[in-house]
Amino acid sequence: MIKNNTELLQDIFLDIDRDTDEILMSGEGVWEKYHNISEWDISELVIEIENNLDANCKMASKEEILNALKDLGIGLQTQPIIDQIDIVIKDDDNYPEWLVTEYDEENQTIIHSDQYSQSDVEELGWETVFGYIKEDEARIKAYEHGDWGMVGVYAKAVVKYEIYKNNWRLENLSSGGIWGIESDCGEEFLHSEIDGQILDLKGHLERFNVDTSKMDELIIQAKERARVN
Repeated sequence: MIKNNTELLQDIFLDIDRDTDEILMSGEGVWEKYHNISEWDISELVIEIENNLDANCKMASKEEILNALKDLGIGLQTQPIIDQIDIVIKDDDNYPEWLVTEYDEENQTIIHSDQYSQSDVEELGWETVFGYIKEDEARIKAYEHGDWGMVGVYAKAVVKYEIYKNNWRLENLSSGGIWGIESDCGEEFLHSEIDGQILDLKGHLERFNVDTSKMDELIIQAKERARVN
């Protein structure tokens, strides 16, 4: 007796809960639940089928099993793929605190600063360091007047995988993002930060086993939409 693929699967699927798509399978007397079987689980499924088939039944290949699962309407998770990539540039409203230096001009000392220390004064001289401080103060006034601002950049991917035949689930995955970029930093610097976020996103996607084979094409489209070619 030779059975078709669907019959082979129905031999071992003792019950299928259509509400939750949970498959109850009996293997060596132990009940197991399989929810939305993924492609990388199929090898174990093949072994399970081999253990449960009648000796006269024909064995199915992995591809045949995948097709049979779809025919049964069982939730089959394929490898996630990228649907779209976006480059996001957003305003960063944080105040540029790093430009603020508290100092004692009379005693030529730095009280508090994210950029300068008293050792800088000893090495470069007070006049040089004080000149840098005054440039920073002018930069702060320009910020307060709206002459420049700060932005943040990150890359975002819309990822999808098939949960039922022709039905997909969408998820958003993003790079870590970088903030505090000065808006007048220049295109070359901004583009280098964007490229860094794209690399970060690719690594993030690969950790989730997302197919990144078409990522280069999607990045070109993303840069065109963001006008950062």
